[in-house]
Amino acid sequence: LLGALANNAQAQAGPATDILQSSMTLNDAITLDVSAGSGGQDAVFNTIAEYTNGITKLLAAHAVVSSTQDWKLEVEAVTADFVGTSSIPASKLLVGPAGGSLAALSQTKALLFDNQSFTASAAVDMDYKFNPGFNHYVAGVYTIDVLYTATQL
Repeated sequence: LLGALANNAQAQAGPATDILQSSMTLNDAITLDVSAGSGGQDAVFNTIAEYTNGITKLLAAHAVVSSTQDWKLEVEAVTADFVGTSSIPASKLLVGPAGGSLAALSQTKALLFDNQSFTASAAVDMDYKFNPGFNHYVAGVYTIDVLYTATQL
């Protein structure tokens, strides 16, 4: 009888299962990379006409924005004046989106691009106009830091 039962006994091993829940946390992310554009971000004044009319630099600056949300791009001067042999107001540099209207640079943020769609990589360009005018500034090299800020909306 024991032999008959042994032949009929089979292991009841089936698959064992369990659940592990996984999650992902999505944080907003934005990057900004600004560089000199193909037109160059500097100007050299050599003639009376250049002082009178200013020097326009098309595509002076180039920016690449990557953002997980819609975004805007603003510009401002880090200081109130160009630094050099004497002081030249930041407002003598006008900045705007390529092909758009230009506005005098100041220490207050100015909107360049608004309501731009989220993207892995958006390239935008800015035009500059250097316009010191005929103001008896001392000859020399003058510099200013231009701050670009990309913000998610």
